Amino acid sequence: MRALIYPDYYVLQDEDFEVSAFQIKYAEKFVKLTHRNVLGALMQLGFKRDYLGDIIIGDTIQIVIATHLNEYIKQHLTKLKGSSVKLIQIDPNALTNPVETYQSFDATVSSLRLDNIISEMMRKSRAVAQKHIETGNIKVNHVIIDKVSFVLEPGDTISIKGYGRAQLIEIGDLTKKQKYRITYKTLFN
Repeated sequence: MRALIYPDYYVLQDEDFEVSAFQIKYAEKFVKLTHRNVLGALMQLGFKRDYLGDIIIGDTIQIVIATHLNEYIKQHLTKLKGSSVKLIQIDPNALTNPVETYQSFDATVSSLRLDNIISEMMRKSRAVAQKHIETGNIKVNHVIIDKVSFVLEPGDTISIKGYGRAQLIEIGDLTKKQKYRITYKTLFN
């Protein structure tokens, strides 16, 4: 998304934002592309993340980029995950709204510490969760948290680099074994 600062008398046009949108055509029958595949291919082309906009994965795959990169991307983005691709430029106003499908889970955890809940969400050991936290791969409410002892609260949004987003929905009662009942939802790749 781009923001513009302009005087009151100026009439804003869509072209002023200097963004373009493309739909990616590929052999859907043989290859399943994910957000990670598309972002990885674009980063391999040497783009700065600042020039890339949304990557919308749904019935079709659509990307938004800075307009000055149009010709470069048309010439160089020819394959994704081994499949030939064709880029079709579309009107940015015709982009589809992504449908985010979260999966909801109920679990019990021994504490509300970040490492403990990340471990549960990733279905990995606490040691693996701690490594992710200490290397800065975890954001809570859009802020990088590198302390394993950080305590989560209901409504916190967690981003796990390489996995996706999750949200702690509810913290329930304690079980007989003094564990917390939690409900969370994930939007993982």
